[in-house]
This record gives sequence, C-alpha cells and structure tokens, in this order.
Amino acid sequence: MKKILLLGHTGQVGCELHWRLSLLGDVIIVDKSICDLNDLNLLKIHLEKIKPNFIFNAAAYTQVDRAQEDRVGAFNLNAHLPDFLAQWSYANGAFLFHYSTDYVYDGLKTTPYIESDPTHPLNVYGESKLLGDQLVEKSTPHFIILRTSWVYGVFGKNFLKTILRLANEKKELPVVNDQVGSPTSASLIAQVSALVFQKLLFQDPEQWRTHSGVYHLSCQGETSWLDFAKFILKYKEDRGLVSLLHSQNLIPIRAKDFGAKAERPTNSLLSSNKLQSKFSITLPDWKHEATRCLRTLFYDN
Repeated sequence: MKKILLLGHTGQVGCELHWRLSLLGDVIIVDKSICDLNDLNLLKIHLEKIKPNFIFNAAAYTQVDRAQEDRVGAFNLNAHLPDFLAQWSYANGAFLFHYSTDYVYDGLKTTPYIESDPTHPLNVYGESKLLGDQLVEKSTPHFIILRTSWVYGVFGKNFLKTILRLANEKKELPVVNDQVGSPTSASLIAQVSALVFQKLLFQDPEQWRTHSGVYHLSCQGETSWLDFAKFILKYKEDRGLVSLLHSQNLIPIRAKDFGAKAERPTNSLLSSNKLQSKFSITLPDWKHEATRCLRTLFYDN
C-alpha cells in the first residue's frame, strides 16, 4: 500500500481529504503536535522516516487580512513550505499535491480565469501563494497544483458557517455585493483530489509528468457574496427553521466599504475546463454543492 503524507489535516480541505485518502492508501499525518511546519529541518527528519510516495499539502496560512501584517508567517507556510516539499519530492521520487487560490489573480478580467492567464495578486496572501506555486513548478516535475476559490465546508471557519451563526445573532447584516465567484465545497475539492490521485496511483512514475501542472478546481456557475448569503438563509427559511436574520434583511455594500485590510479580487471566477478535460471529470453547479453541505449541517436527508 502506498504511503500518503497529509499536511493540514485539521483544515477545511484537510479534514475531507483525510477520510477519502484513507480509503486509497496508508495516510500518515504530520501536524503541529508532531512538527512545527515552520521548522523545515525537523520536517525533513519526519519525511526521511516516513518516506511517503505521495504528499498532499493542505497546510496554508489562510488568514488573509492578518497576512498583511505578518508577511514572514504567510510566506513561510505558503511559499517556503511547498518549495521544500517539492524539492524533497523530486529527490525522493514522490508526487506532490498542493492547493492554491484565486487570489493569485487581480480580478480585473471580465470572464473566468484560465491557468495561462497572467497573475497579479492584490495582497500579501496572494503574493505568498503565487510564489509557492512558482517554486513548486520550478522544484519538481511531478506535481499537481489545484487552484480553487471561495472554499467552505462542514469543518473549520468559512463564509457559509459564519452566515449561519450570524443568522441567530443579527437582524440585519451588510454583505459585499460587488465581488463574484463560484463557492466551492471542501468536500468537492477532496473528492476530485481523490479521483485524480487514483489515476496516478496505478501509473508508472514515468507517466506522472504527463499529468503534472496547474489546474483550476471550482464549481460551475457564479454568484456574489450577497447572493450566496441569501441562498444560505433561504435554505433555512424554506424549511421553516427559525432565524433572527432573514434573507430580505441583508444589506448590499461595496467591498471598499467593508473595511477589510487586504484587497480582494472583484472577479474570482476560475474556468475548470482544463481539469475536466484532462481527467474526464464533470464539476457540479455551486448551488448543488452548497445544498449538499447545508443538508449535512442540518441532518436534512
């Protein structure tokens, strides 16, 4: 059985990856209790002991606003860590899966971004993730980078769960209405990752290079943060679930009036055509995935 090293198993994507990958191989976790991921020398010792065949790096510095004041922390986890993993993978015949973000783009394009579009991050978080992508590509020929956007899920902190929490605390809520994207569930990201992994699992490593590259992984369709919030609240309302906050009491505001420290892309739409074509995958509409997540949270079968 192949050894799979998973970093970031407590995050949104990592939690979902853990159980899916456990069905396909021997998953070994390295977390903060075992190794500070900023300590690359110590991490190397663990890698030499484990000798994984595949590495899934779901660890990241994801606090976008905080990164504006903690550039070193963001670059350590988002750039230097994946670079180190890529170098180790290349030297030891392993394959690296790494997760990235729509924040590598500036959001000025009027159509969904494709993988070959020029990058131009607007904030420190985006800069650090872009450098991580570039270093991975430079350091190993055996990698898959999955860039995704507007991630939410059952685990961790995210927009969907925040709206559900605030629905019990607020009677009115301002929500940004001038940014568009396609909400993408952590569950879908893990599911697609496992499907891609299975294709590699039964291949000779000499063929890995033909699948390596940067891919966009995002649901179909588009929405704004405001309309996403309305969809979440409407789900509750349609089922007679009581909230202080109702969908008609959401207040549209502009991103610049929200007061965030870090600037976000206006357009976060990613075209996943390359991924779907390469791996014969059909990605669902964002509403379908959001409904699945809400059903899980509310035990609604």
